[in-house]
Amino acid sequence: MDIFDEIVQERPHLKETLELYKKVLKIKSMEVVLEGELPMDARGYSGDDLRKIMDEMSQALGINRDLLEPLEELLLSGEVDLRGLPLGTGLPRGVSVEDEAFAFLYILSKPYFIAESKRLNLGDIYWTEGRCPVCNALPSVAFIGREEKRRFYCTFCETVGPWQRTGCPTCQSESPEMMNILYLEGEDGMRADLCEECRNYFKSFDYSLRARYSPDILDLISLPFDIIAQGKGYRRPSPNPLGMIRMA
Repeated sequence: MDIFDEIVQERPHLKETLELYKKVLKIKSMEVVLEGELPMDARGYSGDDLRKIMDEMSQALGINRDLLEPLEELLLSGEVDLRGLPLGTGLPRGVSVEDEAFAFLYILSKPYFIAESKRLNLGDIYWTEGRCPVCNALPSVAFIGREEKRRFYCTFCETVGPWQRTGCPTCQSESPEMMNILYLEGEDGMRADLCEECRNYFKSFDYSLRARYSPDILDLISLPFDIIAQGKGYRRPSPNPLGMIRMA
């Protein structure tokens, strides 16, 4: 029995979510070659890599390949800048970070950001201003270690690095009084850190959970924290592994 089957046995409500994530894994594991020597020089994929990814997306997600051609043309023309996705920019007209189209672009962009993270090799570098040193994304997932150190995980490029122990990475508030903690019964080693200053949140996990789960899996199985935090009016600053920011 693999880890996905084990999770579904424990949490049957995640069956469809994990089935979709397994399809996304096929896409994000694709290797691509980025042009340019400086960090994030490449605005996107080469034509050959983009076509390979589009073909894989069509097959993995069960989408008619012809329906992807308009998006392919936008990417090849530079009208969609993948570098801007972590900042909510570079999107086609009329698309926002909470739209289904953004989730689709996010999944498509994963090989790009992972390749850039490998190329720059900035793992365990301090997250200046609370942002990923590779792609400038704000974090939604953190890990707390034995020495109470905090490390953030980037849901775009999967870079991991430290930031200060307390405070909000989104608004830079360092006041402990402005941070509330959400715990859920039965979810040991998990919590949501809620900022009263900017009304954003991120989820924190005990580092011991990494022995069993990847950061993406932890993000998905802790979905109830997202639903409850957003129900209270807090915002998630970056997507989950399926490209969702706003949970229905």
